[in-house]
Amino acid sequence: INNILKLLIGRQRPEIINLVTETSYSFPSGHTMVAVVLYGFIIYIVNKTKINKYLKIFINTLLILLIILIMMSRIYLGAHFASDVFAGMSISIAYLILIINLLERREIL
Repeated sequence: INNILKLLIGRQRPEIINLVTETSYSFPSGHTMVAVVLYGFIIYIVNKTKINKYLKIFINTLLILLIILIMMSRIYLGAHFASDVFAGMSISIAYLILIINLLERREIL
């Protein structure tokens, strides 16, 4: 999904600050998309388990913080505009909801 959107939109990366060198297009942020889907799915799995409520809160908080830090790092490093990161987050949340719904309907999870 990320590569297709990058090719369709073809947005250049910011040129103001470049603390990292990237060669692909900017929109949407691939790092953000992967972080939201991966850690978001882990959050979902953790919430389905029967572990201690406080341990769930602790794990979920750490994973949400990790997602936020990855998103912020992409902007700080000059790899993306804020809109690239927020679009990546939004697309990934929609994708995650779709996949979780499909898995639950088929009673896989």
